[in-house]
Amino acid sequence: MVNAIIFDFDGVILESINVKTKAFKKLYEPYGSDISKRVVEHHLENGGVSRFDKIKIYHNIFLGEDIDEKKIQKIAQKFSEMVVNEIMKVPFVDGAKQFIEDNYKRYLMFISSATPTNELNFICKQRKIAKYFQGIFGSPDSKSKHISSIITNYSLNNREIVFIGDSSSDLDAANTHNLTFIARLSGVSNNLVNEKYTLSDLNKLDRIISIINNNAPRHVLK
Repeated sequence: MVNAIIFDFDGVILESINVKTKAFKKLYEPYGSDISKRVVEHHLENGGVSRFDKIKIYHNIFLGEDIDEKKIQKIAQKFSEMVVNEIMKVPFVDGAKQFIEDNYKRYLMFISSATPTNELNFICKQRKIAKYFQGIFGSPDSKSKHISSIITNYSLNNREIVFIGDSSSDLDAANTHNLTFIARLSGVSNNLVNEKYTLSDLNKLDRIISIINNNAPRHVLK
């Protein structure tokens, strides 16, 4: 029986993927169009990886430059300044806010994101959803560590938890802990189309959870 839900944030609760894609593109445009294109491609293929890890990859591998922690933090801060105000304006994923508001007393709800924890909490408070979640977890801790903390601190077992994500890193974190995974399919999550449980938005999330509780075979809800 599902008693807890872990939501990824970008692309699962908010339609914020494009905001961050544009920010990465702008950050690396001074290095040339080829570099900015590689950055965008990597960013879209590696949702759920923290911006700090991405920045290190882009400088070390794409640019062949050494980069220290101080510079990573400086670039990450610039990235944050570029995206936070825009994220305040983006819509919720269809059905997400309604489901959260209607079901926060029924399930323990958590957010697990690669966004820095302080920034994530700020956004959730500004978008007036923070109060619905038992815990809001971001970087620098990994999603696997978030799940471990949730299981331990809330005395849950893996059969009670579903993880809703839109990236391979979300799937990997769920699989590491043997959680049931629900893939939110968007334009950048085509690699998840063959997952057992998939949704194009969250309008029918309650039906998917009912199917999971009844151990039904594969269902795709459009």
